[in-house]
Amino acid sequence: MAQTYAPTDWMTYDRMAILGEFAAARAALLMLSEIPYQKSWADRFYADQNRSEIRGTLRLAEVDLSEKELEASLGEDAGGAETIPHLQVAATVEAYEWVARVPADWKISEAVVRELHKRLSGPGAGGAGKTTWLGADPSPLESLCEAGGTVFWEHDPLIQAFAWHYHLFAMRAFPDANGRVARAMETLMVRRSGLRDSLLLAMSAYYSEQRSTYFSSLKESVQTGHNLTPFLKFALRGVEVQARRLYADYRLEVARALYLNMASDLFERFGSGRKDEMFRRHYALLKLLIEENGMALPEIGRRMAVLYGLKNPQKALLRDLGCLVDTGALSARQTGEDLVWHFSPNPDWPSQMTPADFGKKLKEIAKEGVKAQFPSQLSAASATKS
Repeated sequence: MAQTYAPTDWMTYDRMAILGEFAAARAALLMLSEIPYQKSWADRFYADQNRSEIRGTLRLAEVDLSEKELEASLGEDAGGAETIPHLQVAATVEAYEWVARVPADWKISEAVVRELHKRLSGPGAGGAGKTTWLGADPSPLESLCEAGGTVFWEHDPLIQAFAWHYHLFAMRAFPDANGRVARAMETLMVRRSGLRDSLLLAMSAYYSEQRSTYFSSLKESVQTGHNLTPFLKFALRGVEVQARRLYADYRLEVARALYLNMASDLFERFGSGRKDEMFRRHYALLKLLIEENGMALPEIGRRMAVLYGLKNPQKALLRDLGCLVDTGALSARQTGEDLVWHFSPNPDWPSQMTPADFGKKLKEIAKEGVKAQFPSQLSAASATKS
């Protein structure tokens, strides 16, 4: 019963048992915090992670919407729907916006937890912010908040975040939305664990992917007298997984930036006269292919048509692609039953090519012609000026 929720120790766990998961989680966060980035990447990834977090927590709460309906409700143009599931989505979005605004120095009091529940419950919810205990003094929630400001502080911030999650989930303080309150509180606390403000880990997305293990680890901690060890081991693995996923996204953007910066430097150094126009087309091709992570030849022809207002645009495009393959900037392979040529950026090009090597390649191409040849797979109109 919620009225009797009173752990003898709010932070019971086996430090040695979680040591491996804890070290791996911290190492992944450190790696993530040290990678260089541009603000535009950070803003985009934060928005993506926030959407994944909200989608995950709603899926765990079994909000009655299809994947398509949920995506529509999370979209920028969402609005108008007044069904309970749609209102739950709107309330959750608003609650996470509030979580992002909570100052880092705010003490997590009972009033803060009640406010979080009120926002997650949405406008007009009769039980918003009201607990299930009748006359308990102090209430379990009050005792938890007291522990959160005292004994919790003796532990790593990540451990604190997951302890908040576990206890808010297990004590069932509110008539509804206890799981969402627990996961949103974890998000708030993980933000205080050393992550820079531009980073967010979508832990609920991981919990949703590992749904059965998520609930079984919480259940095991309940059944062992509120021993946090099972849930901590699971959640810390999630931190490592999500941090490494986000790191891979940032690393890809860094690689793309290095790639395009190198292309720009080389083309500027060796460009002159007629080469200037050719290098402008080359850079546009590389930018398109790095942004799209590769593309089939017919689609390249359609997307690049406006740049090829030449006497023989198909020949020019195929020559440009061949030149970029010869210099190592692109790789080409044939795919599908129709053996369509597909071109992809070579991610190792910046570490393989020097200005001197690039100059030699250009001289070879000028003397011997483009070696990489590709039969035209362009439609009659795909490489003509639009």
